[in-house]
Amino acid sequence: MHSERKPKVRLHLAAGMTVVLWAVCAAAAAQPKVVTSNDLLERDAHRLTGAELASLMHSGAAITHVAPSTGNVRRWVHREDGTFTLTGLRADVSFQGFPYNATGTYHVLADGTYCVTITFRDATEDWCRYIYRLDGSLYLGPMKLTASGAQWGRIEIN
Repeated sequence: MHSERKPKVRLHLAAGMTVVLWAVCAAAAAQPKVVTSNDLLERDAHRLTGAELASLMHSGAAITHVAPSTGNVRRWVHREDGTFTLTGLRADVSFQGFPYNATGTYHVLADGTYCVTITFRDATEDWCRYIYRLDGSLYLGPMKLTASGAQWGRIEIN
């Protein structure tokens, strides 16, 4: 009889875990991967301060960012020396799912500016952005926020 109860308990736990996993995925999917500058303005997004950003962007911080222009998903982990190795997956139709790598550097300024240089095999990307909090998610955003309708991608920091 004891062995008959174990499968029921295991099934109950498996069903419970499925519900929890579904809830977590649904909550993550509910936040948009891209917002516009108009969204940030009209919905009163909070621009992170230098202190807030410094507490998030420490050595070991794992970054995931969706590039709004391409949909490419990029991931990197900050190293203590200010460098990182980026890995990404292409989202555009001609190279969908194609992985790529790059190296980069980062720094955080006292005013809350996050600056990144990424060196790809055939190009370099160099930018500074503010990070905005909107509805519980973080988004890379412009240095000067205007109602231009420009798109900005979500950034996850763990």
